[in-house]
Order: sequence, then C-alpha cells, then structure tokens
Amino acid sequence: MSFSHENPTNHTNPLQLLLPPKISGKRGEVFIKFHSPEIIIVDCEGELTDCVIDKLNSYLNDYHYQSLVRNYGHNTFIILDISLLAPVNPKLLEKISFLLVIIKSPKSKAKIRVTKTYVQITHSFDEALLYVLTFKQQRQFVSKNDYYTNFIQRWLKEPGRNYISNYRVLSDPSWQIFGENLKMYATIDVIEGNILKLSLSGFIDNFAIERLVHLIKKVLHDIGINQNHHSIVLIIDSKNVVGFSLRIYNFMWAMIKREINTACVYLVASGIVKTYHYLFKYSQNEVYRNWELITDIDAAIDKSIVNQLSIDKDLLGESETNSFNQEKKKQPLFLEMYESLKPLTMSGDEPPTLELIQNPSTLGDYIKNLVINLWLNNKLVEPVEFEMPPVSLSLLNTLNQAVLFCQDSRIVSANRYSETVWGYDPFLLHNQPLAVLVELSSVSDIIKMLSNQTIDNLITYHYYGYSLPMTCTKIEAGNGMYFLSFVNK
Repeated sequence: MSFSHENPTNHTNPLQLLLPPKISGKRGEVFIKFHSPEIIIVDCEGELTDCVIDKLNSYLNDYHYQSLVRNYGHNTFIILDISLLAPVNPKLLEKISFLLVIIKSPKSKAKIRVTKTYVQITHSFDEALLYVLTFKQQRQFVSKNDYYTNFIQRWLKEPGRNYISNYRVLSDPSWQIFGENLKMYATIDVIEGNILKLSLSGFIDNFAIERLVHLIKKVLHDIGINQNHHSIVLIIDSKNVVGFSLRIYNFMWAMIKREINTACVYLVASGIVKTYHYLFKYSQNEVYRNWELITDIDAAIDKSIVNQLSIDKDLLGESETNSFNQEKKKQPLFLEMYESLKPLTMSGDEPPTLELIQNPSTLGDYIKNLVINLWLNNKLVEPVEFEMPPVSLSLLNTLNQAVLFCQDSRIVSANRYSETVWGYDPFLLHNQPLAVLVELSSVSDIIKMLSNQTIDNLITYHYYGYSLPMTCTKIEAGNGMYFLSFVNK
C-alpha cells in the first residue's frame, strides 16, 4: 500500500497559508506539503543549509503557535523526506522543529544516526505515516486526562506561553524555594502535563530536602495529578549543586522514592553528583532501577516524552505493568503498536480504490486501509506470510468492541471497551475465571472452539446482574492463549 505525497493535500484550514510551498537556498530547495493540519511533509532536494532550516523553523513555529490559539490540543508533526538530498550531517536535520520521522532512500548507503530518542528513520512514506499516527495516538491518550486539560488551561493563561524543545512548559512563582536562611535554591517547571523538571542549585541539607518534597507535592496538587492513578517523570537538573554529603544524597533519593510516585527519573549532573550516582546505582541497582544519568535537559525531555504514556497506570493492564518491573526493558506503548503494524505496510502496492480512505489522519483510518489493502492483495496474489508479534493491549484499546485475552479458562487482560459492555474496570478482570462474565456451561465450549470459530447468542453477565446475549469469536494465540471478541446482538 502506498499513500502518495507527490502533491500537496488541499485542506480548508486557512492557517496553512502561513507556510510557503517552497523555501529556496543557494544549492537546494525545501518543499512543504500538508497531509493533514497536524502532519506536514517536508521534501528536501540538493543541499540543506542552516539558513534554510532557520527560515523553515520560523514558519513552522508561527504555524504551530497560531494553531494552538485555535485548538489547544493541536500537535505538529514533521515527516522529513531526504531521499533526494545530498549527504548531510544528521545534527543539521535534528535542528528542524517538530521533526518526528526521516524518510531515507533504501538505496542510500549513508548511515544516519540521530540523538533524539523518538525520531525514527524509515525507508517509505507508508512506514513514516504509520509511525506518526501511532505517536499521535499516544499524545491523544495523554491529552484525555483531567490533569492535562488543567495544565493546558493554565498554560494558555501565561503571557509568554513558554516552550522547551518544542514542548509546552508551565511555570509558577509559587513553585520555587528560596530565602536568606536557605542554602539551596530550587524551582519546578511542568512539561506537557506530567513531566516535572526540578532545577537545583546551592547546598543541600536535611531541611532543604523536606521542603523540596513538599514543593513537588504542591505542584502535583496544583496541576491535579492524582498519584494513586498517575505516575510522573521527574527530571532533576543538579549541575549547579555545589555541596552535600553522601548521607544526604542517599536520604534525598530515598525521600523522593518513598513520597513521590515517579516511574522514571532522569538525572542531569556533573562532578561529584555523577560519582555518587554511579556509586549508589552500582551498590543498590534494584532501588535505582528506573533512574538514569543523562547528558543534558533536551535529551532528558526527549526520553520523557517517549515514555509519557507508558507510565500511566490507567492505560496499563496488570500483566504489562509487571513486565516493566522485571528484567524486560520498558517499551513505549506507541512503539508496540508501530512494530505490530509495520509488516502490513509491506503487503504490496495496490492503486487506491473507492474503499480506501484518502490521506488518513487517524490511526483507526490507517489500520482500516491496511486491512483492506492486505485483503485485496491476498485475493490478487499469493497470500503474504507475516511474523507478527503478539498484539499489545495498547492496540486492543483502540477497538470499539470488547476483547478479552485469556489463557485456558482465565482472563489475562481486557481492553478498555470491555468496561462499557460489562461495567467492570478492566484492571479488576485480571486473573479472574472466565465464568465471571460468561455462562458457566459455555466456558468449556469456548475452550473447545477452534480459531476463527464463532458462537451466537452466548450469554454473558453485566455488573448489575442482567444477562447479555453476545456473538463471540475466538482467535488462537498459541500455548493455551487466545483472544475473544464480543459483539452485541
């Protein structure tokens, strides 16, 4: 399947007039096209210079700001196509604002390595668009939280409307500690809702640490983050700390770990702080498992944005949360979706049909196109075999039908839509017998079902006690595991 980006998409959004169709340099040109109001394609030809990038960023920043005035939930995503670009320093490409994906010619032997954690290198527009839409889906999940709405409303009232690394940052005069009798100065900024950047300077003692923990709690209260449901990312900038003892260092991190629900902690440090961190990390690796020493603030923000959805307890089933606490490396949920769907973009290249959605701007529309395209190709050519990884809970949460993932006769996890059908929080269904939802006499029938078989009028039970006849389809996943999808009669 291929979505063409040879011609600019014609949208009615008048703000697109803020961006010129072309920016010219001495030896190269940049062409700007819109896939949607949020997804912008930048094609480069010839040579790319700092002057051209500065002009491009000026236009992009103005467009992004004006879009936010109209819609506070707006995000800008850049797909950069360098297939026709002369060899260039990757650091120059990373200067482009809102860059998310770089399309590189599959014939090119040049190696491009980017430092930004979330910037992806692809070889086709289909892959690039899929990556953007999965990342966009993550941003939409985060923006649905009450604390994020509160954050945006406060940010819009700020006269400066500040940014760090193209992300919204909120400051408040009450979010700082200073005074004549204090040896430490501290200030907190909030980035994109649930990322706290703590800047420290001076000398740290016991009294300062207690004040610091109270300040963090105040910021969480002001933003509206309930730590029983949501974790945060904490970035600690300690480059300007001039003194503290080894005992104080250990006490500070112990207080933060005990009092604040932090899923990820990024420490920007120099000098003796680095030495203490390595010492404690080596001797108490389990305690500091989610802590990482990082080079600078921008790199810490990049990693925080990528993991922003992964730390949200409301969006994780118990089984996925447990896997993060084991030796398995934490995987951002949008990357799970991207890796699961990417093989489908290689299923062939059919011309567009009336059934396909032109220029899909949501992940749901894109998935529909992938499925239709795969079906068409399998009818016209030999069926395509894929080694697909297990479907993640994050992907199942995008479906508008109830789905259970089971092993033998127990429920391993349930997607979000299950709650609208049966009234149970998906978290409560973890490790429950299938009989809590399905008529006991039908459980054995489900276990005996073959993959892709369907049972009509299967009796299930709602939280309030009444029965619900449903159509149930089983899909085998191997090793006694299977998916059950339910549709209302």
